[in-house]
Amino acid sequence: MVHQFLPHLRKQKSSAIVNVSSAIAFTSYSSAPIYSATKAGIHAYTQALRLQLEDTNVQVFEMIPPGVNTNLQNDWVMQPDPRMMMDVDKFVNIVIKQLLKDKKELKPFLVGIIQIVSRMIPSTLLKFGHREFKKI
Repeated sequence: MVHQFLPHLRKQKSSAIVNVSSAIAFTSYSSAPIYSATKAGIHAYTQALRLQLEDTNVQVFEMIPPGVNTNLQNDWVMQPDPRMMMDVDKFVNIVIKQLLKDKKELKPFLVGIIQIVSRMIPSTLLKFGHREFKKI
């Protein structure tokens, strides 16, 4: 879809694409492997697209939410620990502030930590995440 819109976006004085990935892009969600793979793919795609369009009028942003309290969890048999989830309003405020500062990766501090840990000790993060996801 992005590539279908690019001719139109490139004709504009300025334009932007905002892709939504997830903190799950940095460590697999063991109970949802396809979801994990698609979020990792969106992250990689967004990085490559940003490089392809760096000399154009099209900016490429990536919104990277952590677990966020939404209606998505309403039908889950086991509810996630609300302390482990971010409030929607708080996440939106963070994203807007970062957009205004022209940051390309729109993420709360916690996601940045997950991103760093996933590079430094990936297997430890994966095992920790798996233990937490098994509880849900």
